[in-house]
Amino acid sequence: MTSSGRETTLALVRESLEQGLSAQRGRAVALRELNPAHNDYGSSFAVARLRAVLDDGEPLAVVLKDLNPLHQSVEARSVRRTGLGRSRRELWMYREVLDSEGLATPRLYGHRWEPKRGLLWLLIEDVGPERLSRVGEFDLWLAAARWSARLHLALKDLAGGEAALMRHDIAESRQHAAQITARLAEVSVEQRAVIRRALELHDEFVDTLDEQPWGVIHGEYTAKNIVVRRGSPDRQIAVLDWETVAHGPLYRDLADISAGDWTRERRVAMWRAYHDQYCRDSGRALAWDRFFREVSEVALVRAVAWLAWWSRENGRHIVRWVDELRRLTTQFFAPAK
Repeated sequence: MTSSGRETTLALVRESLEQGLSAQRGRAVALRELNPAHNDYGSSFAVARLRAVLDDGEPLAVVLKDLNPLHQSVEARSVRRTGLGRSRRELWMYREVLDSEGLATPRLYGHRWEPKRGLLWLLIEDVGPERLSRVGEFDLWLAAARWSARLHLALKDLAGGEAALMRHDIAESRQHAAQITARLAEVSVEQRAVIRRALELHDEFVDTLDEQPWGVIHGEYTAKNIVVRRGSPDRQIAVLDWETVAHGPLYRDLADISAGDWTRERRVAMWRAYHDQYCRDSGRALAWDRFFREVSEVALVRAVAWLAWWSRENGRHIVRWVDELRRLTTQFFAPAK
């Protein structure tokens, strides 16, 4: 981008921030300073970190998320459509749904929605760079599991509205299994055995997903989408990337956050943290045995779904999710002796 182009962009960002902050605070707000920090890809979309100073001297750390699907990362463009559905969904969540105080999600400072000019910006609080995926403190993973229970209760009465929430149904799960079955010849004999066992289990209980609790879920509640807030005991984590919000099996988010190279004990500890938080906040008792079985099943269905995204060029992805299927079948679906 040329120097004049950067200046024009910063002027538009300044205008969007001043308009958004003025509307939120009920008074005219002007920016004394606005400076770029650095750019990167926070998820699928490009993000820019900005540092602002308001007219009263208040510092403001801002993230500009570019929601233009044509500006997604190369990897994201290869697997996702370039329509505006995901972008509209995320903007709607920040503007109409998310409670930054109650859920500690990033605050919305402003936005710009001009599709004809390709300007689709979300301006939110910069909650920091430390992703949970790079943190080994297990207490924070437990906090993330508990947070997902709070989210599900907070969104239990949410209607789709203009955002047209996606729906993750049985047909989608069956499609993932079919995609994998068609490509079994591309993996090793050892991997094939693991996948076939997982697909057998998948077929046994995929039709029961509709009998599980359903609700509004984040959709990709992975550690890469969670930022750790240091020094904030009551706001330990902040969850990002709301373009994937959807209707689906409620425990899908829990399956996502507890996926990985965990022992059975630690994975179950995360499930227990969710269970206890949900029961405490809802005032309802969830039978542990049934909950445990349903989460186990969703976890396997979810791992099959992630594996379905494989490509021949991404061997690490295949290894990762075949290993996850191996762990799940061994830890939770081993034949009784």
